[in-house]
Amino acid sequence: MKTPMWNSRSKAPRRLLAAVGAVVVVGLAGCDRSPTASEDDHGEPVAAQVFARASGELLAYTHGTGAGIHWDGSIPPLEVGEEIALNVVFLDDEDRPIPLGGEFEVRARLAAGAPTGVVELSDHGDHIDVEAVGPGQTRIVFMLWHGGHSDWDSPGLTINVEMAGGGR
Repeated sequence: MKTPMWNSRSKAPRRLLAAVGAVVVVGLAGCDRSPTASEDDHGEPVAAQVFARASGELLAYTHGTGAGIHWDGSIPPLEVGEEIALNVVFLDDEDRPIPLGGEFEVRARLAAGAPTGVVELSDHGDHIDVEAVGPGQTRIVFMLWHGGHSDWDSPGLTINVEMAGGGR
């Protein structure tokens, strides 16, 4: 009588388990991130992209380096009382997104010297809500927040708010 392949005395299950284990180890060795890698294992943050949360449309992105970094694109003008939710993606020096959640979140503030009373900002960790509260123009800075401080601040992104009906 032939011994079944999967009985307790057979070596086949142990060989199969060892082979699967070897494949998993080899697969992990070729991966960019080890299973013990932390969220700190990213390159230096160097850029940001801003998307409309509702539509996923790319609205603006930073371009350049150092003192020459600037925004291309814009947030569409808002009317007083209107609100827009924004997703922000921070990119490292190898153009890889830095994952939000856990240790990292997005926060926003007005740029230094920017007019107040134009928008109110609400941080939600994974996105920012911008509420238009008064007519005018101001600038918003997006921050990659980590451990009680900002790891990277964007340049100020201009936003315009108009009175209902298109007037300023």
